[in-house]
Amino acid sequence: IDENHPKVQSVILASSNAAIFSAGLDVAELIAPDPGRLPQFWKSLQQVYIDLYGSRLATVACLTGHAPAAGCFLAMACDYRVMYAGGTVNGRKHMPKIGLNETQLGIA
Repeated sequence: IDENHPKVQSVILASSNAAIFSAGLDVAELIAPDPGRLPQFWKSLQQVYIDLYGSRLATVACLTGHAPAAGCFLAMACDYRVMYAGGTVNGRKHMPKIGLNETQLGIA
C-alpha cells in the first residue's frame, strides 16, 4: 500500500474466512522455535502492529470471526474495530470472540 498516494485514505483488514478474523500465532511453532528465525519473526510481527498503529491512513479491522491472541492485537492496532455477530457459519449462528487467551493459559 502506498501510504503517500493522495487517493488512498484507509485500509480495511478483513478475512476471507467468515469464522476467523485471525487465528493468532502458531503455538506449536513457539514451542520448538528455530533460534535463527525467531528474532526476525518477532521483529516482523511487531513491525506490523507499529505500522498499523502509526499509519496516517484510517485503519479498520472488520471482524466477522474470532480474533484470539495475536489476532486481537492486530485488531487493537487499528483505529477502528467493527465486529459483526449476525452471520452464520455452516448453518449455525456465529458469535465471534475476541480476546487474549494467553491470560487463560497463564503465559501473559
